[in-house]
Amino acid sequence: MLVLKKMSADKFIVWCEAECVLRVLDAAQRVGLAGARYAFLLLAPDLRAASLQPYSHGGANVTALRLFDPAAPDVQRFMGAWREEYARLAPEDAPDEAELQATQQEPPTALLLARDAAVLATRALLELALPPLATADCAAGRGAFHADTLLNYLRSVSFCIELIERLATILQFNYTFIEQEDGQYGSKQDDGTWNGMIGRLHTDMEDGQYGSKQPNGEWNGMIGCLHTDMSVEFAITDLTITAEREQAVDFTTPFMNLGISILFRKPEPPEPQLFAFLLPFSNGVWLCLGLAYLGSSLLLYVVGRLCHEEWQNPYPCIEEPPALENQFTLGNALWFNLGAVLLQGSEIAPVAYGTRAVASAWWVFALVITSSYTANLATLLAKPSTTELIHNVEELANSPLHIDYGAKEHGSTYTFFEVEPRSTLWPVCGVVSLMS
Repeated sequence: MLVLKKMSADKFIVWCEAECVLRVLDAAQRVGLAGARYAFLLLAPDLRAASLQPYSHGGANVTALRLFDPAAPDVQRFMGAWREEYARLAPEDAPDEAELQATQQEPPTALLLARDAAVLATRALLELALPPLATADCAAGRGAFHADTLLNYLRSVSFCIELIERLATILQFNYTFIEQEDGQYGSKQDDGTWNGMIGRLHTDMEDGQYGSKQPNGEWNGMIGCLHTDMSVEFAITDLTITAEREQAVDFTTPFMNLGISILFRKPEPPEPQLFAFLLPFSNGVWLCLGLAYLGSSLLLYVVGRLCHEEWQNPYPCIEEPPALENQFTLGNALWFNLGAVLLQGSEIAPVAYGTRAVASAWWVFALVITSSYTANLATLLAKPSTTELIHNVEELANSPLHIDYGAKEHGSTYTFFEVEPRSTLWPVCGVVSLMS
């Protein structure tokens, strides 16, 4: 609680049992979190039986929830029957009269929920009329009832019926349940049709359209059913709100805001190239680099031949050798420059000032070229290939790729293309009309 106080939190949701809630409120009061600006929402279902009087002096807003009214006639009637039955079935272990009276006045939530579950399960068994199964065996873990069937029934039928009843009471509308003859939710058949409830919806909605205004001023699709069929009160679907449709029907608050999007297949990445390492530089740059390499090697060879310092005694033990040798042959000059470019070096070292000057200039050039190549190669490998070929409708209409495209007939996108100026979107409108 001290951490929450340092965080300046003033609204708390406490989700635990009733005993834990009392401990949380006591700790909050001790650290000064029970003042008038603090609010607590307590989710414990049986908190009504606990006394919150000690925590009401600081002025905090404490709100608790309950699932039923203990004073309701149905609750009191059930608790009276439970008290009599409990005393009859467990006379020896039955608590005293005062404890039974307290339980009847403040019944536990779990007890009432168990009663509702038993009532729903019994009603489901009577309505389903399931055939009997083998006797239950606790050791084998086998029950004597259709557990999966009952659970599916309770999750679907009971919940849906109760939900519709509550909505009808709140919104004041009438409804009629139509039983599906084949008992199927709906799956696509081999011939392309649907069975079950989805097939029923397809049959009732003959044109299969959302709703668009016809040339004669009438509407088709779901909006047309709302206009012509007086038994239809509302339609539920993912219908796009347009200005024209708002003039015909009323929409609820939109649950999603979307624009017109262009959907196209993502291009496949190109196959890796054998000479991809040449991509950082253009062909012209590679040609210039080759010429620079050959030119500098020839220059180093010529300067090495002209400098007398490069002519050295190959046999140090002989003071006057018959001939001197030069280390800068044409092959050695090419090898020396190649080692500098690849940052590997070589055993050849220039001695004369002229050859050192030529070698130093080539080293600086090789350093710049190598750094540029490494940076370009890293950028090329890290940069993802772009797949955004089209960004707007104008690019789609004027695309040189000759892409086929279209929109759902009489949909909001189709209507958008129809009402746009023909001077800018005429190619799109023409293709949409052809493909619809």
